[in-house]
This record gives sequence, C-alpha cells and structure tokens, in this order.
Amino acid sequence: MAVFTGLGWRIERNRQRQRDDGNLSVNIKNKPSKTLLLNQKLSKENAQLKKKLLQAEAIIDLQKKVSELFGAHILPTESNEMN
Repeated sequence: MAVFTGLGWRIERNRQRQRDDGNLSVNIKNKPSKTLLLNQKLSKENAQLKKKLLQAEAIIDLQKKVSELFGAHILPTESNEMN
C-alpha cells in the first residue's frame, strides 16, 4: 500500500470513497457498480410493469366489449349520475 501525503492523499481518499460507494467506472473487485445493478433491477421491474399494464388494458377492453354485447353498463353514464 502506498503512502500519500497532502494533495495526493486527498485524491486517493476521494478515489477510495468513490470506489466504496460504487461510483467508479472501473471497479477493482470486478463487480458491477451499485448504480449499474440498480439500473438493471429497475429496468427489469419496468418491463414487468409494462407487461402487466398491457394485460390489464386488454382485460378492460374485453370487459367493455362484453358489456356492450349484453347492454349492461359497468360504469354509470353522466346522465344517470345527475338524476
């Protein structure tokens, strides 16, 4: 381990803090940074939520079509709410 003094010590200490926080682009431990892992996790979650949204929209559209076929209104119309 090298001994740093003055400005060199500050630079090295900042580098160590960045490494410990996972903010360095090159990680000595060959592990992905925390930011990268969080980004991957959020991207995966986002994709899952988009898939669920598409499924929910498809179900709602189907329910509307079935409702129209049977002539029943799931949601009251504005004229029914006023009376």
